[in-house]
Amino acid sequence: MLDDLKFKIKKGDALVRVIIINLFIFLPLLLLNIILVLTNHKYIFNFIKSFVELPSYLPQLVVRPWTLVTYGFTHISILHFIMNMLGLYWLGGIIQEFLGEKKFMNIYLLGAIGGGVLFLLAYNIFPYFHDKMIPMVGASGAIFALGVAAVTLLPTYTVYITFLGEVRLMYIIGIYLLISLASTIGPNAGGNIAHLGGGLLGFTYIKMLKQGYDMGAPIQKTWAWASGLFVKKSNLRITYKNLEHVSAEYPDQEEIDRILDKMNQKGGYNALSKEEKEKLFKYSQK
Repeated sequence: MLDDLKFKIKKGDALVRVIIINLFIFLPLLLLNIILVLTNHKYIFNFIKSFVELPSYLPQLVVRPWTLVTYGFTHISILHFIMNMLGLYWLGGIIQEFLGEKKFMNIYLLGAIGGGVLFLLAYNIFPYFHDKMIPMVGASGAIFALGVAAVTLLPTYTVYITFLGEVRLMYIIGIYLLISLASTIGPNAGGNIAHLGGGLLGFTYIKMLKQGYDMGAPIQKTWAWASGLFVKKSNLRITYKNLEHVSAEYPDQEEIDRILDKMNQKGGYNALSKEEKEKLFKYSQK
């Protein structure tokens, strides 16, 4: 695992970048929390934290709309951070392997937003929560989106668990969803509601992707536009004289579904031919 992580860091892929962003937000908050609590200035920490956590109080959200995204990269507890990053590395790796970096980022960001929206709806609609208006942090909504997306895409995908052997991932995710549903009236109700919202988003994303529509397209366009603001345009013009040997076509959805079905039935990625792997890779870059 460490060797794989080192390779991904050198490669600079999206999954590792998301983990690093989570880390760079977590460490300063951790140090600030320790220092300000020890010096009896906890209120200063709470004020700073309020700029990245998702409030359940709608008037506060109106003046800090970015928190609908930033909360999904924010952790305060070290155990919360470690558990979420392990889940992100495992489930995010599955999605990135089969759908590519762009769609991994789409699902992560949309999962955070979906989890946050369901959290806000629940806390502002149900009377049970009206005297429990608390903010929320954590990437678990986004991680549940990745998990549900993975089992929707690959329903027979199996993992090896010590003492249990091979277990289908869908059963593991299903158990966690049931636990989250049962815990929506518990002490971490907000987080568990976000799990369900993220899971619903992950399921919807894959279903719509199979219909040929990528819900994350606006995210990619926004990111491309924002990135272009910081890139100096070159006056260099390049002319290509002979591109007959280059194909700009991507495999269609029917072909990709056939490849995914083959992976499910015959043991995963290694069961594919070289040509099928290339088609899957090309589709993931679309």
